[in-house]
Amino acid sequence: MHKFFIIILTLFTISCVNEVTLEPSTYFEIENVQIEVDKFENELYLQAEVEYWNGNENITSVQAELSIYQSGSYQSIGSFNLVDGGQDGDIISENGIYSRLANAENILIIEVEPDIKSINVASHYQLAQSDSDSLLIELIVSGKSLRVIFTAEDIDGVIAQYIEYTNLSNSYIEIQFNDFGMLKDPNVRTQNDDGICLREEIVIDDGYTWLNNIDKKRNNFQSIVQIGNSNNFQYSHNIPMNSLDECGATGAVKLKFILHDLDFYDCMSGYSENCLSNVISEESKEIIVFGCGDNNCTPVYESSASCSGDCE
Repeated sequence: MHKFFIIILTLFTISCVNEVTLEPSTYFEIENVQIEVDKFENELYLQAEVEYWNGNENITSVQAELSIYQSGSYQSIGSFNLVDGGQDGDIISENGIYSRLANAENILIIEVEPDIKSINVASHYQLAQSDSDSLLIELIVSGKSLRVIFTAEDIDGVIAQYIEYTNLSNSYIEIQFNDFGMLKDPNVRTQNDDGICLREEIVIDDGYTWLNNIDKKRNNFQSIVQIGNSNNFQYSHNIPMNSLDECGATGAVKLKFILHDLDFYDCMSGYSENCLSNVISEESKEIIVFGCGDNNCTPVYESSASCSGDCE
C-alpha cells in the first residue's frame, strides 16, 4: 500500500514539473537605443534593439515619436518608422536591430541656448592615507531636451516602450586645472619616480592646462542625465585623486569648466584659434586639497589636535 502511494505521488510531482517547464517565456523589451543628431550633415539617426520571445517576424511595427520641451510641456515634432530590412539607415537586415536615417530639418530649427547653471563641487578635499579615491563634480547645464519614445508592437497588439532623453545642444564640458602653489612631487608617474614622496611647491605659474586628454568621443563627463520636465541636464564626473602614499598633491587647485558648443567648431580649446569661437561660457572653482602627513599644516582644515605631525 505504501509503495503504491509513493508511485502515485511521484507521477503527480513529475507531471507538475513538466507543466511548469513547458510554459513558454514571454519577454518583450526594447534596449540599446541610439539617438544621434548631426547638424553638419542635417541628419537624424535612430536605432533600437528589440528582444521578442516569439520571433521578430511577428513584430508589426517599431516607431520613434520625437518631442521637444518648450512652454512647460513636451510638444511633438514628428514620428518615424524604424526598419530592420537593410535600408533607410539599417545596416543588417532581420537581426532585431531597427534603425532609421532621416532628415533632421525639423529638429535643427529649434533654438538652443546652452549655459552653465550651477556647479556642485566640494570646497575642500582630504586625501586618504593609502587608498585612491575620487572627487565628484556635478554641473547643471541648460540645453534643449529631446524626448524619444520608442514603441514596438506585435501581431497581437502587445506593445513595449522605451523612453530616452537627449540634449539637442551639442554641448561639451572641458575641464582645465591650475596647480600653481600646490605641493607636488615632480617625479610622480615619470621615469624618475623613486617611490619616495618629496613634495615641492610649484613656483612657476603655467596657467591652466587640460585635466586629461581631450577627445570628443571620451567626454570628461561620463554621466549626463535630463532633470525632470525641463531643459536642464546634470553632467557628472569623478576626478581620480591619489592617496598620500601615492604622493598625491596638496594645496589649492583651481578648476576651470569650459562649455563648448560643438555645432560651431567640432574641436577643443587647444587645437586651434578657431576652436575658441565655440566657447559659450566658463566658470572657475578653487578646491583646497589636504592630507595629514604631507608635512604641511593646512589652515582651517588641520590643527595640532587633528594632525600633530603637520601642525607642531
